[in-house]
Amino acid sequence: MIVEVAAGGYHTCVRYEDDTLDCWGRNDYSQANPPTTTYKEITAGYFHTCAIATEGDVDCWGDNGNGQSVPQEGDFTKVSAGYRTSCAVSTDGSPVCWGSWSGMAGPWDEETEEYLDYGSIMSLTDVDVGYSSCGVDEEGVLHCWDGEHHTSDTNLYGIHYSGLSSLGAIYYRIPFSAYDGVVQTAVGGAQVCVITEEATVECFGASSWDSAWWSVLSSIPGGTSTTSDIIEIDAGLSHFCALDSTGPISCWGDDEDGQSSPPAGFFDYIQVSVGINHSCGLEADGNLVCWGSNDEGQLGEYGY
Repeated sequence: MIVEVAAGGYHTCVRYEDDTLDCWGRNDYSQANPPTTTYKEITAGYFHTCAIATEGDVDCWGDNGNGQSVPQEGDFTKVSAGYRTSCAVSTDGSPVCWGSWSGMAGPWDEETEEYLDYGSIMSLTDVDVGYSSCGVDEEGVLHCWDGEHHTSDTNLYGIHYSGLSSLGAIYYRIPFSAYDGVVQTAVGGAQVCVITEEATVECFGASSWDSAWWSVLSSIPGGTSTTSDIIEIDAGLSHFCALDSTGPISCWGDDEDGQSSPPAGFFDYIQVSVGINHSCGLEADGNLVCWGSNDEGQLGEYGY
C-alpha cells in the first residue's frame, strides 16, 4: 500500500507502508533509482530525489552537479528537493540547505552591520524548495532565501528566478511583511503560494513564467476558491495544486499538458504532489491517481 507520493521534475516516487521506496519516469541522473533502505519521508526535485531515513539522516540521489544530492547527517523531520537545491529541518527546527543558491541570507542587522544567517536565527515548521527556498517559522512568518543578498530592507528579501527568456537571471523582491499567519508554503519557478491560518491560499509572484516583475496576487487564478478549507499545497514549475479537507484537489497555472486538470469524479485524497508537467493525488486507501504529461513515463500505471 502506498502511503506517500512525491512528484518530481519528470519522475515520480512513492513510499510504501513498509517504508521502502519505488520510483519511475525519467532516470537520466538515476533520480528514479532509490536506495533499498527504509525511509519516513520522501521528496522529489527536478532531477534529484531526497528522503529522510528511518534513523533521521537525509539521503539523496540523482543529479549532483551543484551538490544538491550530498547526504546530510542528523535527525531531520522535514526535507524538500527543488531545482538545484535541497533543504531540511532538524528536530529542533533549525534548517540546513545545500546545493546551488543554498546560502541562507537573512535581513540586514543594523547593530552588527551584517546579514543575519537564517540557519542560526530561525526555527522552522515547514520548508519548500523550487527555484528558490521558503520556510515558515514557529510564529507563522514566511521567510525566503536564495543564497544572495539583494536588499537591506528588513521587510523585503530576494528570491531567485532564472528565466527561460533573454531576461536571464533576475532577482525579484517580495513584500513578506504581509505574510504572517502562514501554515505551509509551496515554491514554484516564479511564484510562491501559502496556506494561511484561516486555511485559505494566497499567492504572489510573476503572473507568468516570462513576466518581468513580481506582483501580489489578490486572487487565485483558474477559479480556485480562496475560502476553501485547504490543508495542503504543492508547486510545480508553473502550476500549483491544493488539497481541500473534504478530499478534492484544485489546480491552477500552466495546463498545457493537463497537469492542472485533475480527473473528474470523487476521490478521497489525503495528499497532493506536483511535478513540472504532471500531478498526483494519493487516496486514503493507498490508490494513486496521476494526471498530466506521461512523456517520460512519470505517470507510471497510475495515469488518468
